[in-house]
Amino acid sequence: MKENSITNCPDNYVVVDIETTGLDAVKDEIIEISAIKYRMNRRVDEFITLVKPQGEISSFITGLTGISDETVADAPTIQEAIWQMVNFLGEDIIIGYNVGFDIGFLSYKLEECYGITLNNDYVDVMRLAKEKLPFLGRLKQTDVAKYFSISTEGAHRAANDCFVCNQCYQKLKQLSVPYYQLPPVQKELQLTAAAAQQMPFTGKHLVLLGVPDGLYVKNLLAVIEELGGCVDTQLTETLDMVIVGTGDAAVYQSAELAQVVNWKNQGAVIAILKDEIFVKSLRSRGWII
Repeated sequence: MKENSITNCPDNYVVVDIETTGLDAVKDEIIEISAIKYRMNRRVDEFITLVKPQGEISSFITGLTGISDETVADAPTIQEAIWQMVNFLGEDIIIGYNVGFDIGFLSYKLEECYGITLNNDYVDVMRLAKEKLPFLGRLKQTDVAKYFSISTEGAHRAANDCFVCNQCYQKLKQLSVPYYQLPPVQKELQLTAAAAQQMPFTGKHLVLLGVPDGLYVKNLLAVIEELGGCVDTQLTETLDMVIVGTGDAAVYQSAELAQVVNWKNQGAVIAILKDEIFVKSLRSRGWII
């Protein structure tokens, strides 16, 4: 594991956290896995699942996490969950707080289930905290979060701990990387009841280019699909709309955008909208709040 530890502060990564029935990877079991994917420091996707253990969950763990035997009754087994997690993770860098614990557990279970190991590079946010905040003394994630005025509400649930970990990572990265600017807070769009009934994008094909500025990609794409639209992954001349994510200025110089503009100049009826204009358009029509 030490060989895979890196000291730089990547922009593309997956924050990982797990909840378990105890501290021993051999004897204890995983009951929740959360992995949240970031691109250019912005959240783009997530894999979150409860896991049904073979044994019972103790009252102590239930009191700590809120996860009980009833909670995980219909959850996938560790064999199902860990395979889905590995596919979601791919070769991305893992980020976590005291992440050796999480990687150790996941590695043991992965080898136990499938005979393969978890070899991803990783960054331990606790190590960054030791380097940048040695005066704190106590270096639990909650202590670091408190120092940065980050809310820890919902602690000891994997997804919430991932969000807190990422916020701590971003603050520590700001202390570590010269001239680094924190990414904007990402908003989540909410569909109105009227829009859900109208399905105004029915039959429309859309593609997202680049990284949206201040929006959560998965939420944005879900809204488009709930409006009846089809989110494509390939650019074609028959597209109805291309949404340009302005979170990374490099998209303006991309070959993909140049191709779409060329098609439009040749007569293709493709609407090209910046992400902020697209969202304003939805809001002005009363489709989102």
